[in-house]
Amino acid sequence: MKSTLLLRFRDLSCPRGETINRHSELIQSRGYVWWGWWNKGHEKLPSDTLTALKLKGEGKKPVYLFDSAQKKFYRATMDDYKAEVGCEIVTPSTDHTPTYYVENTHPVWFKFSQIDEVDSTEILGSKSYESMGDLFAEESHYEIYDNKIVASSDELAEQNRTIWRIRDKSESDKTNEIRLRGMTELKPRHFDKSYNTTAKDSLLWISDPHFTNGQFHRFALQDNNPGKRTLAQTIQSAYFSKEKNIASLLISGDFTWKGDREEFALASEFIDYLCSVNNLDKSLLSMCPGNHDLSFHVEEQNGDTTNEFIQKNYQKSRAAYGDFYLKYFDVKPNESMSSGRRLLLNNTIPVEIVLLNSVTLQQTKESFQGHGFIGQSQLEEVEKEMGFCKGKKPRNVTRICVMHHHLMPVSLTEDAYHDAKYSTVLDAERLARWLTEHKFDFLLHGHMHQNFHCTIERSQITHKMTSESNPTNKLNVLSLGSSGVCESHTGEAKGNWCCRIEFSNEKIIFHYDKISPEDATLTDGYKLEFDYNV
Repeated sequence: MKSTLLLRFRDLSCPRGETINRHSELIQSRGYVWWGWWNKGHEKLPSDTLTALKLKGEGKKPVYLFDSAQKKFYRATMDDYKAEVGCEIVTPSTDHTPTYYVENTHPVWFKFSQIDEVDSTEILGSKSYESMGDLFAEESHYEIYDNKIVASSDELAEQNRTIWRIRDKSESDKTNEIRLRGMTELKPRHFDKSYNTTAKDSLLWISDPHFTNGQFHRFALQDNNPGKRTLAQTIQSAYFSKEKNIASLLISGDFTWKGDREEFALASEFIDYLCSVNNLDKSLLSMCPGNHDLSFHVEEQNGDTTNEFIQKNYQKSRAAYGDFYLKYFDVKPNESMSSGRRLLLNNTIPVEIVLLNSVTLQQTKESFQGHGFIGQSQLEEVEKEMGFCKGKKPRNVTRICVMHHHLMPVSLTEDAYHDAKYSTVLDAERLARWLTEHKFDFLLHGHMHQNFHCTIERSQITHKMTSESNPTNKLNVLSLGSSGVCESHTGEAKGNWCCRIEFSNEKIIFHYDKISPEDATLTDGYKLEFDYNV
């Protein structure tokens, strides 16, 4: 074999190992299967390569598959392929396509009559990369791999591509390993020092998805329920299949219900799916923890509700969130679990996002249960790391603060009762002064599963007259209902909500939309428009 293809995949739309299993089952029962190529946004149909490899009408050809999550390799027998230049097409046969993506369109469909797992040594150290310049919509910068052996699974996984042209190695091929993580990735950081530029103009705000195997998550957890979509599938269909302008995700806490590793794994699958399918840069993610993520209590064990037991569970959930954060930013959270992003949206609009941790109090069953608190030290840390100057802000910058708890009450449901859990941060006035001092334009939060909006105009010190040294600032406070919790736990707005924040040339527009696992169309939507604060 001189040259062939190596196709990359991950189990994003189905449970681990099921991509191969479901394709193999159709081969066994019906003789062959159609495999769709899930290309990234910067990849186009490599027509010249497909023609050069003579993969069509030349009998059975071997191609390879690479599971980038499990680092496994497979050899597939390809009988044919279907493609049309310049467009995506449906499967040639729905009866020979796995049900979880039978309605999808892809640039090319490969017809496989056999798939077998092979030892990694059949690829690693045995095959070499060939040039494939026709794959990329723009300049690729992958020339450094040409005529070099495929050195490792990590070398493959770190490349931002889904298909390679490979051949048998030759003695003249380069043998070095190229690790992009060490060469080109941004230095791990909690706070951006410079702006990350993107031509896209929107952020997708998600809050309180509450992933759990229990009854509290409304959406399907796997794609095997024909009448009920996963949250990732719903958002993909509702937003990314139509809107191509979403730069990243902004998530205001409560990824989980009780903060255990299994739930964070479900949240990871959700984020991984949207980032992978839509080629989103994970380093641009904005996220903060919620009170369910840093849980004080999971389940009573043998009736044990002592503070010692609660403390252990809190530390477990904090460690689980830390590993979850590490996966996306290549560094453990700092002590306060705060972070900051700088984005240049629409290539021209600078946006600074501060992510605060409002779950800083050690919660026990008797005290601080569900309460939020920021603390002076966290604010000082953020101020220093973001390089904020007191009373000054570049006039064209939009500043957004994100946390989980509320600055003020947002719901009529907070009645007084013994041991009640209230949503506002206990140091709300300290936070309000800090936001005023640094001229924040927006404060976004979740927590009570209720949409909310109000505008506060105030000076930093409210018991003194407004003056040049004590100027006023206008702050827009917005909350978002839960994007994933069961409907019985949603607020007055009822149901699940997402919000696309659009930074247009003229306005900042918050597009609130209701979503459901049964219907991927956006319903009951409304929008809030704001002028840029110049």
